[in-house]
Amino acid sequence: MKKIKHFILGIDLLTGKSFFYSQSRFSNILKDAIYSKFHRLKKTFNIIKGNTSSVLPKMDHTALKTPSRSNSTALYSSGQSFEEIPEIFHEIISKHASEITRYLGKGYLYERCIAFRNFNMPNDLLNYDVYSNIWHQDSHDGNRLLKIFLLPHDVKDSDGPFHYLEEASVRKHWTILRDRYDFEKMKEIPQFEEENILTGIKGDYLIIDTSRCMHRASIPDNYRDILQITLYSSWRKTDHRRIYSPLS
Repeated sequence: MKKIKHFILGIDLLTGKSFFYSQSRFSNILKDAIYSKFHRLKKTFNIIKGNTSSVLPKMDHTALKTPSRSNSTALYSSGQSFEEIPEIFHEIISKHASEITRYLGKGYLYERCIAFRNFNMPNDLLNYDVYSNIWHQDSHDGNRLLKIFLLPHDVKDSDGPFHYLEEASVRKHWTILRDRYDFEKMKEIPQFEEENILTGIKGDYLIIDTSRCMHRASIPDNYRDILQITLYSSWRKTDHRRIYSPLS
């Protein structure tokens, strides 16, 4: 029975990679397609970049210096979660509420806002997936979600910025990108003319569907912080996701 389940799961994943430019399972992609068509949602999301001068949430830098994961490579990354959505994210979501709703539908969900800090690491780890620093999609829940990334400080090329590809470029380079883990990527991380980086000033933000757009972290000379919140359609409800409610 376990072998049959493993076989079915393999076919499920392979179908998504082979026909839908996705590292997600076909069954999850199909669920998104059916619900989004029923709710008459937009088929794609146009990446949004902006800036806000609103007050950033208070970050506990002592906590950020403490590794948040158990494996040894996580010594190079740490995180801090927030119980409530920081007001600055409410303001960003409010500003782009119509675009978000047209893509995720009404009653969309959110997970806790998280602050990440990535540190410099040895050169012999650069091509290994230490803190999501190789090309990938967020494939755990189909191919329809949004992440908002926010810079809490100025970020330049040497600070290890977030890299991403637009959906059209993902399709163009799919043969290279389709497998998150393979031997060729362990030798060298692919680079593309079309790749974009999230550099900028404090308060710059990016709204992107990371389940469709390939992305990766890069390696800072010292460290780099970033804030993020993830939004899901209502049919992706789980115990740890809540219905988003704007500030009154």
